[in-house]
Amino acid sequence: MVNLRIQGTAHHMEITRPSAAASQLPSASGAWTRSLQLGQLLAATVVTTSESGPHPLLLRIAGRLIYAQSPTPLPQLKPGQVLQLRVESLGTLPVLKLVEEGSRGDPVGSALRALLPRQGNLEPLLATWSTMARGAENLALAPSSLQRLVRELFGRLADERQIITADGLRRALGDSGLFLESRLLQATGDGTPAGDLKASLLRLLAILTRTSPNPQGTPSRVGSGAGPDTATGNATTSQDAAARGLLASVAADNAPVNNLRGEAEGALARIQLHQLAALPRADGTTQWLFHLPVRQGDQAHLLELQVNREGTQRDGGGTTGPRWSVLLHLDLPQLGPVHARIELRGEQVNTRLWAERPATFHRLQHFLPRLQDGLARAGLEVTGLACQCGRGPRPTAAYPDAPVLDLKA
Repeated sequence: MVNLRIQGTAHHMEITRPSAAASQLPSASGAWTRSLQLGQLLAATVVTTSESGPHPLLLRIAGRLIYAQSPTPLPQLKPGQVLQLRVESLGTLPVLKLVEEGSRGDPVGSALRALLPRQGNLEPLLATWSTMARGAENLALAPSSLQRLVRELFGRLADERQIITADGLRRALGDSGLFLESRLLQATGDGTPAGDLKASLLRLLAILTRTSPNPQGTPSRVGSGAGPDTATGNATTSQDAAARGLLASVAADNAPVNNLRGEAEGALARIQLHQLAALPRADGTTQWLFHLPVRQGDQAHLLELQVNREGTQRDGGGTTGPRWSVLLHLDLPQLGPVHARIELRGEQVNTRLWAERPATFHRLQHFLPRLQDGLARAGLEVTGLACQCGRGPRPTAAYPDAPVLDLKA
């Protein structure tokens, strides 16, 4: 893509009023320029070019002859050539950005710009699922089949006993939604992973989005190019069909159902952002960010995990392999916020814990010797193990380098 910023040496194209010497060239009409939108793509045909002046061009855009100019030479433009332009700024004299032929722009940056405003925390969704699973009276307007579906999804979440085992944690990570597409590609049957969180959200939205009212004007499709049916393999159960039929009769002021849809859309966007954060980086590092729902009785809480893999390290003795680090955050009613940072390099492990409540800090401090023994039995050399009272680092998404916001002066 040709960079067409206003500042510096990069190209940009500006719609201008013709100078006195070029007054015979028509200019963009005010009504047309006012109809442009930021980010809009335009197809332009080069009518004439000139090497004199600030590189003037005569373009045909949407049937109009537009006089434009660039402060620096544009790459080998010829009459009849078709250009793709993106609207970069508005006003009386809009600024356009030239996109190379065949390019659709940066897909990662486009996805980030679309998903960041939509994302939402999973905790409100889990609270709604918990309330519906208990059959609360304030959700009486929700169809009974929808409540059964939510109870089914809620019951599939990992519970507190499963998440503390290696197999249970591995399963919860696999069902986090980050790997849904790769699991579907590897699947031999027609079904989708039953406990996958992203698949569950898509299944729920496939019901809510098609039939429930949309007073807030929220998007009817959430995703990056594929609707719910595509991602779930067009697998629709009789329970889904019954839920859609009943939802069609729900009144437009059924706030619980409408809120459920918004919460599900926000949670889905958050998972998709985590998938973008897991894309490989040029420096060889990779990050995986997981928000894992954990059932505790009839409630659900989030276990936040951030796994970082840095490139191969080298010491004086040679290559030592990749370096791993894990950040953990969990906030339970009986413990309060707890944080952990674990660093693994070869067979050496360094662990630090934080507890924001003094009582929890003393409790963790008491169990440190047991943790050290467990790490040693696993064949690891414990190079550091400590606990302190206070707030520790929390998992945070870091996305691949992609333009999300351009500031021009």
